[in-house]
Amino acid sequence: EHEVEHMRQDFARQMGQDPATFLRDESEQGEQLLATFRTQANERVINTLVLQHVTEAEQITVTDEEIEAELKQMLSGVAEAETPNEAVRDQLRENIRGSMVRNRTVERLEQIALANHAAGLGDGGDADEEALGEALAEDAAEEAAPEAEAGSDQPEASEEA
Repeated sequence: EHEVEHMRQDFARQMGQDPATFLRDESEQGEQLLATFRTQANERVINTLVLQHVTEAEQITVTDEEIEAELKQMLSGVAEAETPNEAVRDQLRENIRGSMVRNRTVERLEQIALANHAAGLGDGGDADEEALGEALAEDAAEEAAPEAEAGSDQPEASEEA
């Protein structure tokens, strides 16, 4: 519902309408648009949860140094007098962290998909899903095994994905 509300407000702004009142009536057209928003919001939430799970399972992180380098690059064209204050910079850092983690997670999923395709795990429906699940579990177990022996000093994955 939160995502639906966010989508409704964004759409209202794009249409030049007041977000506080847009689609508050119960017209048939408004209900149809809200139903579309619900479908899209459901897909977004599922995608976000899946990416978060993969991020955690694969222990995908970014360092503060990487974030600072990206922030520095972003602000390189900004005049000194227009440099954002620290609160804005903190928000930018969080946005950068989330974006970098998401990108790395998607890259990891692509690597897994390509490896599974190369191994012949891409030809037959439910069997593919089962094989993919097993491959992911094996991959995670293999990566976790050396860490368990040496004690894991890995930082936890960001919750922003």
